[in-house]
Amino acid sequence: MGEPMEKFFDGRQILADFITSYYTDFESDLTFVAEINKQVVGYLTGCRSQKRQRMIFMNKIIPPVCLKFLFKGLIFKSKTRKFCLNCFKSVLKGEFNHPDFSRDYPASFHINIDYKFRSLGIGGELIKNYLECLHQKRIRGVHVTTISQKAKEFFRKMGFTVLYYRKISYLDHKNLFFIILGKKL
Repeated sequence: MGEPMEKFFDGRQILADFITSYYTDFESDLTFVAEINKQVVGYLTGCRSQKRQRMIFMNKIIPPVCLKFLFKGLIFKSKTRKFCLNCFKSVLKGEFNHPDFSRDYPASFHINIDYKFRSLGIGGELIKNYLECLHQKRIRGVHVTTISQKAKEFFRKMGFTVLYYRKISYLDHKNLFFIILGKKL
């Protein structure tokens, strides 16, 4: 989906597991898939409570993913090592530290649309379906995190407001921003 991860990371399945395992293994009822002609062109994976998601992520997702990463020798691949070092530097700098918005915006999601299928309304439909599920479950708000200015504008068009905006150096980019947007339901 999106831009190919192989540009910066060699272990496609490991990175996919890292990003999506919580959602598919613990809250699969909030996973939505978009298909065109039986081809997956996008997905949205969501959770009701990011606090719960973080706890499970730290205890049940990260340990096995890290083991796979080490056993497959990905640390020895130069672009993967560079990506991991840049992520680690960003963590040490506190670039991903941010205010806790979970009281008013407890739910969160990850969305990805194949770049060839963007601007066709697919992302908007996935988000509408997710928000309807959250509304039925009486969840009071949802937030999403991005480093993309295009994504920020897309979410704003979907009714989200910027809650937090901070310049970061993640992945050695000079003008990159860590953005959190929220929407009350």
